[in-house]
Amino acid sequence: MEKQKNLSDKRVIKTRRAIINATAELMNQKPLEQITIKEIADAAMINRKTFYAHYSSVYDVLNDIENDIIDSLLTILDSTDFSAERLNPYPLFEQLSVLISHNSKLYHCLLQPSSHSHLLDKVKEVVKGSLMRQFEKYYHEDRTTPYYVLEFIASGLIAVYRQWFNEEEPEESLQELSRTAADLIFNGVNGIFQQKAKEHH
Repeated sequence: MEKQKNLSDKRVIKTRRAIINATAELMNQKPLEQITIKEIADAAMINRKTFYAHYSSVYDVLNDIENDIIDSLLTILDSTDFSAERLNPYPLFEQLSVLISHNSKLYHCLLQPSSHSHLLDKVKEVVKGSLMRQFEKYYHEDRTTPYYVLEFIASGLIAVYRQWFNEEEPEESLQELSRTAADLIFNGVNGIFQQKAKEHH
């Protein structure tokens, strides 16, 4: 009985993964609202009935795609330590760039202003929540300042990556973008211009 249950669970996981992968691949080709259930089913090599056994709509699949990304982000956040002496976000941004590089087309779709994705809202809350837990190790008495700092970091992070994806031919690579964003957050605006001035001398 237990063996049958395990086999059933594995089939469910395999089928859902096939649907998610097929939807993500189709999102690289066309806007989400133009993707049909039949196209997803054909790409996943299943029938429509099987699709509806797992998902109610294309947007339901999108939610799982976003949650997969959030799970990957949480893994990165959990492995990044921000010491009290040097709260440098670059290691986090560097790993985010690696994650994004694996499927930049999909992220481009998800980060468009017209997208139906709620990924940015989810990312912002996850980043703020995870970093707040780390900040609490070092700032026990002052909870107000970390709150505003984290709002600044999370909002800035999203704005910078969205701007990069909206450019047709970005001059900076994702890795360069990550370093710029980290410097901006850690050193402030003056620090950025000072660093750029040094690079051009």
